[in-house]
Order: sequence, then structure tokens, then C-alpha cells
Amino acid sequence: MVMQLRNPEVLFSLLPRKYLNMDSRTFNESGKPTLLFIMGFGNRFDSATVGWMIDRLTDAGYRVHAVQFPTDITDFEREYRRPVQRLHDEHEPAGIVGHSLGGLVAAFLETSAKEVYLSPWWGIYEAKVSAWERWLVLRLPFRARILPIKTRREELGVHVSDHEWEQLPKRISPVFITEIYRAQQTRPSISNDAVVFASLSDTIVSLHAIGTAVSSDQIRLYDGKHQLFSASDRHEVIDEVVAVLPA
Repeated sequence: MVMQLRNPEVLFSLLPRKYLNMDSRTFNESGKPTLLFIMGFGNRFDSATVGWMIDRLTDAGYRVHAVQFPTDITDFEREYRRPVQRLHDEHEPAGIVGHSLGGLVAAFLETSAKEVYLSPWWGIYEAKVSAWERWLVLRLPFRARILPIKTRREELGVHVSDHEWEQLPKRISPVFITEIYRAQQTRPSISNDAVVFASLSDTIVSLHAIGTAVSSDQIRLYDGKHQLFSASDRHEVIDEVVAVLPA
């Protein structure tokens, strides 16, 4: 028997719940000051590299509120920005660390906290999406995951585990991409005291978008791929991240 799905939204409703809801957890309750760590697309609490990053922040004495995103949405404002803004307002962090997608969401927050961005997704790496694909996606209002994600494991970093790679979604919906494009195009300006960590070898986010958003003295380079916490020199770079966060 073949089940025919006439409504593509049915496919969305069949996704595991872990893909649909934002999740947040607190680490080192007694720590001070408070940080808001906004993770990237597909990053999960059970990831060894994410755990390594959170451990380094808590080892430095911080109380860390970490955010895990759903990996398919239909409204950036409603499903990403507003929930994170509410979490921010509840905990009043002294610093915000936003990685990749988390860096895009963090740019929209109303905050006085110190902003630190790790490979922020302010633009899509130009070679990932052709002009005709971009044109087509913006005209496909589908919520079904029909678009393959072109990321390769080696683009994330050398410390990515088998489990982490297997957990990453391999397809995404046109509506999700449309919402990301819209957010990237309407992103607020970045504050002059924000710091951005980036790799010149990153082939997931647009380095051009980063370079046009902040001045060169706001950028710190590391030797790795997209995920700083998966980079070969992560033990050295994490000290630089902590150094620019509020003490």
C-alpha cells in the first residue's frame, strides 16, 4: 500500500519532535557572569564538540544558557528571534556567543550584552547556491524537506564525531531557506564593539558578508573550518574567545 501525501505540510508534521522545537538548557548554575550561547543549525546538546565548547565556557566560570534550534521553520521571527529574545530578557546575559545560525539570530536581539560571533551565517557561501537555485527556491512555498544540504563533513572541522555527523539533517525545506535569505537581507547592523571569529577556509558561510558587516579589527581568525569548536586549534582559540567576553 502506498500512502499518497497530497499536502506537503503532512511531511513536516511527521518530523521527529527534536526538529520542531527550540530547546534551552542551563549549565553551571552558580557561575558568574551569565552567557547566552546560541548554537548553529543542527548543533545538539548531545554533540561532543558542542559539549566541549560549553565545558570550556563553564570552566572559565560562566553560567551558560545554551540554545538548540529546530532545523526547519516557516517564520524566522516567530520561531527563532522571539523565543531567543524572551530567553535573553529572562536571564539578562552579560555576553552572547552566537555560532553560525545562532550568529544570525543574535544579530537581531535587542541587547546591551557583549556580542561574540563564531562564523556567523550572515550570508550563504556563494558556491553553495547557484543563481537559478536561488531563483527557484524563492518561488517554492513548500515546507517539505526536498532540498539536499550540500555540506560535507570535512567542512565542519576535524573534531566532528560520527554521531554528530549522522545527527545532522541532510535535507531542508524551501520555506526554511526563504526565511534565512530574508533574515540575512534584513539583518540589523553589527555593533562596533562586537567580535567575530572566522576561518578563511570556511565554505559554509559567506566571508564577504562578514567582511562587509564589521571592520577588520573586529575579526579574529582561527585555523580550521566552519565550527570553531571542531577546529584543529580550538584549544588555543577558545582562550581568545574567553578573553573578549566580559569577566
